[in-house]
Amino acid sequence: MENSEFKILTLQLVIYTPEIFFKKNIILQKMMESFSDKFDGDIVSFPIPDDAPKEIPRLSLLDSKKRYKFETAISRTDFHIFSKTPFEIESNITTYLNFYFELIQKYIDCTKAKIGRMAIVVTRYIEKENPTNFLVQYFCDKTLVKNKHFNNLNNFELHFRKVISLKNFKINNWIRCKNTQVNLEIKKNIDSILIIQDMNTLSEELESNKFSIQNLKDFIKLSLDEQSNILKNVFQGVK
Repeated sequence: MENSEFKILTLQLVIYTPEIFFKKNIILQKMMESFSDKFDGDIVSFPIPDDAPKEIPRLSLLDSKKRYKFETAISRTDFHIFSKTPFEIESNITTYLNFYFELIQKYIDCTKAKIGRMAIVVTRYIEKENPTNFLVQYFCDKTLVKNKHFNNLNNFELHFRKVISLKNFKINNWIRCKNTQVNLEIKKNIDSILIIQDMNTLSEELESNKFSIQNLKDFIKLSLDEQSNILKNVFQGVK
């Protein structure tokens, strides 16, 4: 059944750029020369002072259906993909990723950016009646569950991190699990369990790393595979 499966709600892809030739007008020109058919929605150029923090977005490009967004700051770029219907991202993942790699290649060409760090954040949900109580019983010791302070909780959240190695990448593996309500185009206020899986290369290696586009492709593929494996093993009882 569709409702008993985890579905991707959002996908976020990030690169961190410790070295970059950042000229907002040039970036906008080059992006629109190559991808005007893809970014046919709002273009937002933020009036940011030169001395503002480097992680604040300077430019945002969207498609007309608001299914994806490209944001760029001096120190990072973020590509967000949003699901409007169940399994929309899963069905189009190859198309989205190929577009993303083209986009980042063009971005590097026009900014001479060095990729010092990479991240992928996948947010999934599964419909679940009374998700808070389910999570408490799933993750907590039975003695604790019986404690009066754990009865009828309004919210429950679990957050943990582990450093792992995926081939040549040393990665922070963050997992966050919580109750929520999901809103889609076809349905609103869906009681659900939300799983946020964030994999990123280490911040302390930002300056020393210089990742290529092929490194980025490998990192994303390995991370997606590992996130799926974790989901199956840790959350196999959440159905």
